[in-house]
Amino acid sequence: MDPCEVQKKNEFTPTTPYVRSITDDITVVVRDLDACLKLQGSTADQLRLALDGTTLPKLLPTMGPSGQNYLKFSLRIDPYDRDDRARWAKIIRAMRRSAGGVSITLANGKTGQVFPSAQAILINLYPGYTPLVVAGLALLLICMLVLGYKSNMLRDNPGDTHKKGMVYPFSLGRVQMAFWFYLVVAGYLYIWLLTGQSYTPTGSVLALLGISSATGFAAAVVDRSKNTEASGKRLDLEIQHATLQSRIAEIEAAHPPAGSDLACKLDEKKDELSAAGLRLASTPRPVVSKSAGIFKDLFCDGDGVSFHRFQIIVWTVVLGVVFVNAVQLDLAMPDFDAALLGLMGLSSGTYIGFKFPEKAK
Repeated sequence: MDPCEVQKKNEFTPTTPYVRSITDDITVVVRDLDACLKLQGSTADQLRLALDGTTLPKLLPTMGPSGQNYLKFSLRIDPYDRDDRARWAKIIRAMRRSAGGVSITLANGKTGQVFPSAQAILINLYPGYTPLVVAGLALLLICMLVLGYKSNMLRDNPGDTHKKGMVYPFSLGRVQMAFWFYLVVAGYLYIWLLTGQSYTPTGSVLALLGISSATGFAAAVVDRSKNTEASGKRLDLEIQHATLQSRIAEIEAAHPPAGSDLACKLDEKKDELSAAGLRLASTPRPVVSKSAGIFKDLFCDGDGVSFHRFQIIVWTVVLGVVFVNAVQLDLAMPDFDAALLGLMGLSSGTYIGFKFPEKAK
């Protein structure tokens, strides 16, 4: 019989047989451990844990008392080490396929030789409080959807006041901000549940959040400036028109004789009033857009479906899918390429640029 055969998968408590958290300690028993180490010409501290045939070099053993045939390992995932994440991601995919069960053995960290073993272990991927975290994420999503529909949190209101009963259109910039906010929060919590460690999002994810926030802010500024410019222009014309009417009334009250300077001035003021009236009539009042439904609000401007809106929505969805896939498979938020971030920034810049001439819905 091989002296290096793994005999037991670990020590189990009566309440949770064959189940361990992915962040717990695990004890491996080896038949004739001292003879095994002598045979391989290695020491106990060179042994490494192997799950599903994948050796985990970063997990260092804790040796038991002299003469005892067991080693203890603390299961940990290093979210900042790309290679360690890749190994654990492979193991976790195997766990999902087999409902948490994987083979367990030891390997010589010096030579790479794997000890023979027929043992398996059932690892619980998620801690006991996972349902609470999932419930919290579901509650957050529901709150965002309800507030998004019932309030102006995700809607455009370019005016200074809110009209009672008015349903404003959804803002593409704000919806994009909410989309990335929820994905990053959910991804952060998912990684935390699996690794048991806090994790800092990558710089590219922070850049992506910055792009979406800047897009939402710039879109709001453009809408507000366009509304303010239109309101100010019409207000100036209304003041000019009212001033001319008042001056004409004053002159007419004086009953100027025909041919006098005052009568000539009255005719001039009437001509100016007529021209001001034409300018006022040709200057539209600021349009307060109403919602036509979330899909039309996001994809359409005043002329219908616009490509600059379609483009930024498609890129947001594509990067969202890449983000979710990376978090699930790699246990880390993706590190987007600079060119890809530049493309997203270009799409956002195009969207903001086309908002200046964009007609009201």
